[in-house]
Amino acid sequence: MKNLLIKLSLIAVLVVACSTASAVFTDSPNTLALWHCDATNWAGATETTPDDNSSGRAAHDLQINAAGEVTMMPGSPYGGSYLAFDVGDHATGWGALDPMPTDYLSIDVSFKASVFPDVGTYKSVLWTGPIRVMLWNNGGTTYLGLLHYNTGAAVATWNYSTQLPALDTWYSVNAEYAASSLELTFGNDADGYTTTTVACGEGLWGAADYVCVGWDPFDGTGQRNYGGDLDEMRIKNIPEPFTFGLIGLLGFLAIRRK
Repeated sequence: MKNLLIKLSLIAVLVVACSTASAVFTDSPNTLALWHCDATNWAGATETTPDDNSSGRAAHDLQINAAGEVTMMPGSPYGGSYLAFDVGDHATGWGALDPMPTDYLSIDVSFKASVFPDVGTYKSVLWTGPIRVMLWNNGGTTYLGLLHYNTGAAVATWNYSTQLPALDTWYSVNAEYAASSLELTFGNDADGYTTTTVACGEGLWGAADYVCVGWDPFDGTGQRNYGGDLDEMRIKNIPEPFTFGLIGLLGFLAIRRK
């Protein structure tokens, strides 16, 4: 049974994420970054895949030629193209978490791994500072996991999916942090989805405002570099159901005062 303390707004977000895993994500004012990985833009010496800022918010393009240019390949199951990483590529979204959220963070990413990490190590799928999505090899078994750092980075918390990933298979990940709770939903339409929830330290560690895709800035050897495909990456700071609910409540109170 799911934790009864989970907010209804988070449940609503997860239901949407699970039921539309094979669909393209849409933008909203609460989105910090949304990369469909379908096109490239050149700006001077920098190549990026553009941020979908159709909602009118600020855009934060994903730089894909920082070190070992990422390959854009056609034929994504989500439509359009996807990014292919060869265990040596980097992609970085500069300024995407500026200012850093402090009490809520939602991450969506779709991946297909071509290589698993060695025993005792992990491959970094998406790194945001306070929450990191990774493939972790624990004793010969690879798990999809989240690592959360609370405010001040005093406490680190892991959350692993009980559903194990397979190589060369597309999966969807939804990670939610709110109210000292870290929730992970992982799976695909064919095999179903699994949700795990753990308690974690309060707040989000705001050490960096950038997003690392396919690599870990604290790894000096490159063993954490991701090998495989990535598509449809979205990072949000405030759950939309809560926002709409708050707006509706304020409107109701205003009417009551008249």
